[in-house]
Amino acid sequence: MTDLCPCCAQPLPPSEKLVVSLDENCILFDGRQCALTVTETDLMFVLNKGGMEWVDSGQIFLSVYGGGDIPSGACLRTHMTHIRHKLDAAGMDITIESTQRHSGEMNAYRLRYGN
Repeated sequence: MTDLCPCCAQPLPPSEKLVVSLDENCILFDGRQCALTVTETDLMFVLNKGGMEWVDSGQIFLSVYGGGDIPSGACLRTHMTHIRHKLDAAGMDITIESTQRHSGEMNAYRLRYGN
């Protein structure tokens, strides 16, 4: 099953490359679309730009919030949890992995594709 492109309503082609659409606030992957909030889209853009490498929470905060009022680590974890649920519901085979410090704070995230 494939979804339709939000721009032209044509079927999305299968692709192994993740596309993050900042204009449409969605991601496209393997012929599927997943709608996200503006902040979730920004977060996925930063993670996707990082490739499969770990992206530090501080770098994520700076990229998404621009050094202004930075929310807590709990806020970032909540956003990532919401994105994970949306990816699962859309049937996208994308995993957001995270690392933990000894205090339990998440300190880095990365994307993984496939099982």
